[in-house]
Amino acid sequence: MSVLDAFAPPAWSRCARLTEWGCVAWAGEEATVFTDWLVLGVPSADPWGWPGRRLPIEELAARLSSLGMEAVRTAAGPFLVLNLRDGSVTRPSNGLVPFWEGHAGGSTSRELTGPNARELAPLSNTGYERNARTLLKGKRVRVELLEHGPPATCASEVCLPGPRDPVWGSGAKAVARLRELRDEAARSWWAGRLAGRWVHSPVLERPAVDRLLEAGS
Repeated sequence: MSVLDAFAPPAWSRCARLTEWGCVAWAGEEATVFTDWLVLGVPSADPWGWPGRRLPIEELAARLSSLGMEAVRTAAGPFLVLNLRDGSVTRPSNGLVPFWEGHAGGSTSRELTGPNARELAPLSNTGYERNARTLLKGKRVRVELLEHGPPATCASEVCLPGPRDPVWGSGAKAVARLRELRDEAARSWWAGRLAGRWVHSPVLERPAVDRLLEAGS
């Protein structure tokens, strides 16, 4: 807990839990333990991420108990799941919440795990690798993006990318831009949490990514 104090704002709550494989400690809001799962963040039932119905943690936990970590694919939004039985962590396809694994365990902050920490890839990370030449071309793609563009920013939630981002126009290199957006979203997630806000990015969610890659292939 003293290690967390160096990084977490004083106003954030702290908690720790002893497991068979070690100790888990976390700080901040929206971290919930339900049966064998620790869920950090705000999962959404809408596959586009946000806006949409918030997925109750107990509903997500029921899916996890039934499907295992594959259940993470059935939700969206800035969250990750820790399996308290074996210590494994799974991130959804958008990868908004960063996570690094190091010699001392894992963390959403690289500083806590050391310079040699390895970043854990989102569940569907390989999907971005399947067509490095994918381009955002065609009227259908632009219509899809415009119809599902980012909503206006409100006090507690932010949406990336902005309405003038080149990913919304034609001719942008989708795969490269999606990688950039993922990195940008991860950085913005941490900055947003320090300001008491949640960052969402529907364009990084499925089926948005699938449609972009499909239409340009």
